[in-house]
Amino acid sequence: MWNQTEFKEKDYDADELDRFPKGAGFPGGKADWGWVQHILASLKPQGRAAVVLDTGAASRGSGNANTNKEKDVRRWFVEQDLIEGVIYLPENLFYNTTAPGIILVLNRAKPKERKEKLFLLNAGRDFTKGDPKNYIAEDAIRRIADTFSVWKEVEKYSRIVSREEIAKNDFNISPSRYIHTGDADEYRPIAEIVEDLDALEEESEVTNNAKGHLKGGRSLKMIEGISIDQIPASWRHVPLGSFCDFSGGTQPPKSTFKDAPSNGYVRLLQIRDFEKDKYAVYVPANKRLRIIESSDISIARYGASVGRILTGKSGAINVAIMTTHPDRSQVEKSFLGFALQHPDFQTYLTGLGGRAAQAGFNKGEVSRFKFPLPPLPSSGRLQRFWGGAAGDGAAGAAVGADHRTEKGPHA
Repeated sequence: MWNQTEFKEKDYDADELDRFPKGAGFPGGKADWGWVQHILASLKPQGRAAVVLDTGAASRGSGNANTNKEKDVRRWFVEQDLIEGVIYLPENLFYNTTAPGIILVLNRAKPKERKEKLFLLNAGRDFTKGDPKNYIAEDAIRRIADTFSVWKEVEKYSRIVSREEIAKNDFNISPSRYIHTGDADEYRPIAEIVEDLDALEEESEVTNNAKGHLKGGRSLKMIEGISIDQIPASWRHVPLGSFCDFSGGTQPPKSTFKDAPSNGYVRLLQIRDFEKDKYAVYVPANKRLRIIESSDISIARYGASVGRILTGKSGAINVAIMTTHPDRSQVEKSFLGFALQHPDFQTYLTGLGGRAAQAGFNKGEVSRFKFPLPPLPSSGRLQRFWGGAAGDGAAGAAVGADHRTEKGPHA
């Protein structure tokens, strides 16, 4: 409905009803703000309107140093003081998408005490789990309405934000940018980030400067304040084993160990070796050993380190380690290693490993974990964007989005 790409800039400029004012007008490839301008033009001088939009309409283009038409229109609305507030909705409410959506509230006649300010409310957690869709219960609706109507500030729920602060954040008006709903670090919605990357790539084609756009400081700036809110509809929710195989290591007899390299011997990797090389051990090479390369992604299976993601070493893994064999036609290896660090996957593995001392987990158990798998091009872009498998981040955040509303991960 929103992305009516047949309407070009000349169509906006030549509008007979004068709905698209100078300074706003053509919003680029996304038509959300074209519809918002149409609605604004339909309001009386004292009129108000509430418009349901895609979450990306609140943030696309912000953090990008290049000119962005959609951001320019959003800036115009903020500077003209026409936005009363924004309500961030829960995920999986709408039948055509799992994205959360926002409610943009317009007001042509804001009272004096509310001028040059926006009221932002993050209702991302105000939902009841449904099948197949979530819904907002009556008491949650009342809470949202009562809080918004009086502009009541509630910690981790609602904030009054000045126009100056909005400008400092490059006219990003998404409540998730300003209100953190949890104790952990917040992340931007995955779909918004993919859209931003798509926008950068489109602009890079025009400016012939793609490398700088994807790897420069502008991309890094986009990561700041990211919030975990959605999985794009294009991602598949599938068992981990459907696109990744696993194999465990072996445990050679200690009588064969050597503490120095030797002809015919190979490094035996233990979990501790991925931290330091102080206790290197070498064993005779043979066909039964499971050899990994330094770029492979492995997982600690036992003890206090269960679930730890291991990479950067080459050699034969011992029985306490399981390595991954991702289908490269379905997922980027580095993206997989990045996403496996998410707390929900780690909690799932810890639960398997905690059933009994040294119980660990096996291939079948880890293969059953439901994993949100992006299309391969998105996997590659996100992996490049966040810098590969190192550290926690929003790629891993996507794993939790499918599981966090349940008592535990799906197995």
